[in-house]
Amino acid sequence: FRVVLHPRDNTRAVGYLIRLDLRGMRTPEQRPAAWVLWTAHEWIHCDEQMMPIESTYKEHGFGVNPWSPVMRSPVRAGFWPGEEGEDLVAGHIAIWMANVLLMKETKSATKQTIVSGDGALAARNQPSDSEVPNEIADGQAVSTVDMSMDLSLFTGTSDHVLERLANDYGMSLAQMKHQGVQSADARESMRIPLRELRREQHPIFRLFERGFVKRLAAVCEKDADTAMRFDPEGFRLDFGEAQTPMTPAEEVTQFEKERAAGLDNTVEFYMRRNPDADEDMARTAILKNIEVETWRVGEMRELQAMSGAMGAEQNGTPDDPNPTAGETAGKKAAQATSAQATAA
Repeated sequence: FRVVLHPRDNTRAVGYLIRLDLRGMRTPEQRPAAWVLWTAHEWIHCDEQMMPIESTYKEHGFGVNPWSPVMRSPVRAGFWPGEEGEDLVAGHIAIWMANVLLMKETKSATKQTIVSGDGALAARNQPSDSEVPNEIADGQAVSTVDMSMDLSLFTGTSDHVLERLANDYGMSLAQMKHQGVQSADARESMRIPLRELRREQHPIFRLFERGFVKRLAAVCEKDADTAMRFDPEGFRLDFGEAQTPMTPAEEVTQFEKERAAGLDNTVEFYMRRNPDADEDMARTAILKNIEVETWRVGEMRELQAMSGAMGAEQNGTPDDPNPTAGETAGKKAAQATSAQATAA
């Protein structure tokens, strides 16, 4: 895209030129449209020399420019970055070209058969293929020439380009290739540069999103149905950060710590594990689990008493002279239960 600056303030953008790809489009002036100019009040097509095509002029009535730029670098007088991301395009093209050459050499890097000598009596129109034998005449000799080359030249070039691109955006080549790591902590360490870059971009995209939602509301107010119109006031944006997957045991341990600190609850945890469940379904399932576990604990009491967990002796065996705290508490509970039964 290109930026149209205010004639008296070169830090203020009044319009944006967006590149078009309308090869078959012809205007009454017989000039193909190559650009479209958007301002806060109108839009118009322009030719390859960025000259307006008068017959395409139209007032859109939005009141704001529907296009909103996103820039990581600050705006300076006379300079508006419009080529950000072109390094990714150039890198992809370079990798594609290396892959094309790799495929070509994969086909051509073979051993070629050379027949020397008098071929006047040799059979004609014989295929030169490794799967079909050839017939040679007396006096001829056959030799082979190795036409292969080291194909790692092309893969090394592709990896070099990919690594440089990844480093510019906070990623390592090992992360791009999804190479395995020893532990989850090592994978977290690999993602630190990427997360730092994302945190740096949060203020930029927050500013962009606030302006974008206002433009979106203005466009919907003018062109969309009533059901799609909305008020942009109070719009808020949260950036979710992708977390490293944890094992089920680590996930439960983390949940218990966050619940104890008041940062999470059982209903939200259930809904994360079951995305299709709403809050009512989560509450119902949790209450059902509590009911089943309560029944299980009640049924296990008799078995625990029979096995000595409540401090009872087994077949006249004396108590442990050094009982644990749990055993002592269980024994006292059993004695209290027995006293109550005797009194009854």
